[in-house]
Amino acid sequence: MFLFPSHDTCIESGIIEPGLKLFDAKNKIQAHVMADGSILYKDITGSIHSVGAKAQGTESCNGWSFWHIKMENKLYPLDHLREKIRKNN
Repeated sequence: MFLFPSHDTCIESGIIEPGLKLFDAKNKIQAHVMADGSILYKDITGSIHSVGAKAQGTESCNGWSFWHIKMENKLYPLDHLREKIRKNN
């Protein structure tokens, strides 16, 4: 259920912290990263994939491409961060 390859790696990298806000590509849906690496959207918690699907009202979702973070006032998909973490390890 963790967002990234290793929860400890994400926290140690300083890139992902509990409370980080996640957005859909249109900046209309917002969720938060929880301390255990799951995400919270309204009253729904779970993986980036399951919560993304529920937020859209669909059966499945690729959370890596659905969820985005804001960096330098731009939205980047989570997959961008995943690749950044992998390159640093």
